[in-house]
Amino acid sequence: MSLFRRDVLERAEGLAAKGKLKSAIKLYQGHLAGSPVDASTMNRLGDVLVRNGDQSDAIVCLRQAAQLYFDQGFYAKAVAIYKKILRIVPDRVDIEERLAGVFQIQGLASGAVRHYSRVAEHHDRRGDSPAALAVYGKLVELEPQSAAHRLRVADLQAKMGRVCEATSGYETIAEAMLAQGHVEVALRVYQDAVRANPGDLGFLAKFAAKLAAAGAGSAARRLLESAVVDDDRVTALARQLGLGDGHLGAHAGDAELLGPSVSPSGGFNFGPMPEGLGLELGSSAAVLGATAMAAESDAGAAGGTARGRCSGAQAQRSPDLVAEAAVYLKYDLRELAIRRLTQALEDDPERAEALGLLIPLLHEAGAHDELERRIAQLAAIENGEREWVWPVVSRYLEATGFVALGETTPDPHRGLRLAPPPAVASAEPASGRPVAVHQGADR
Repeated sequence: MSLFRRDVLERAEGLAAKGKLKSAIKLYQGHLAGSPVDASTMNRLGDVLVRNGDQSDAIVCLRQAAQLYFDQGFYAKAVAIYKKILRIVPDRVDIEERLAGVFQIQGLASGAVRHYSRVAEHHDRRGDSPAALAVYGKLVELEPQSAAHRLRVADLQAKMGRVCEATSGYETIAEAMLAQGHVEVALRVYQDAVRANPGDLGFLAKFAAKLAAAGAGSAARRLLESAVVDDDRVTALARQLGLGDGHLGAHAGDAELLGPSVSPSGGFNFGPMPEGLGLELGSSAAVLGATAMAAESDAGAAGGTARGRCSGAQAQRSPDLVAEAAVYLKYDLRELAIRRLTQALEDDPERAEALGLLIPLLHEAGAHDELERRIAQLAAIENGEREWVWPVVSRYLEATGFVALGETTPDPHRGLRLAPPPAVASAEPASGRPVAVHQGADR
């Protein structure tokens, strides 16, 4: 860089420091006219434009700076600028997808999964199935063992009329679940496959036979009962599979459906989903469950460890349990999901995405004491996972009537806890302590 250009940049920085933003902007723009690939100056110009209230122009500059750094191989700097953009405009899904792509190129699967999951959720919410399917395909590439990703791919394929692909995907997932002893999940997946092929006795017979061969006769009978096929043909098929001649609705062996190490229990009483929240909870589960198989946070992948409390064997089991819980949630098997998430948190108390899935379930179950404890547990976590789980949980709590007070508290945890009714609820002094939360209050 010439001495003249260096002097120009120093003068621009000085003007910006004194609050003379428009003059600084002109100097930066003049420099970039002669040095359009100066990513550092482009980044500084973007920052000054933000301070000057020119958000649109600032985003253009920052995006160009990130692309320049990426083209020059400075991936970490590109990531930092993309994250900066998302702090300014959180809903820019194009930036989210670009950030995920940079993480993927760096080999940081955790970061890529996290951001691709948000992109997929965005397309899901808009009803853009082709775009969502494309992103979930990337997630399957990143985490091929994740049943949660594969299930979403199959669901979208079925929705788009790609029945053969969807059926193949469902069958693969169901067989994997059956091999692991998760009979109830296998049954639900087979039911999805049958719904994708209404009236097709061949698929029905094939899937029922696999359940029966695995010793899950009750599940096979339930599958036959749920099919949209002529009753006489179903009865004949049940007889052919050795499932008896009786009424297909009698499920004497339903205890077999709960899978290994799980028994029937009435520990939680789930009421109906609050109106309008089905999508919110489902989307949260998708985003949180999608990252459950990732072994590291961004910081961990860069050389640090976000969580260090569980042993190697526990660390391997915990993501598997969270991913399994996400699959249970897809089929509304909420108590089983709670059990798996609780097990995951026994292995690793700082498993933020496990808490992110568990907290809405506890709220729906009316388990207020446990809900308060788990919210406090999430608030106390100090790792990168909490930073993206917290907003999802906060949106859910606010949508259901729980309003966080004192968001500007200097407490770095910004913790939440349940409080008495609105008449006596209050925010504690800004002393670094958790913030009160109450239900049904005005902001």
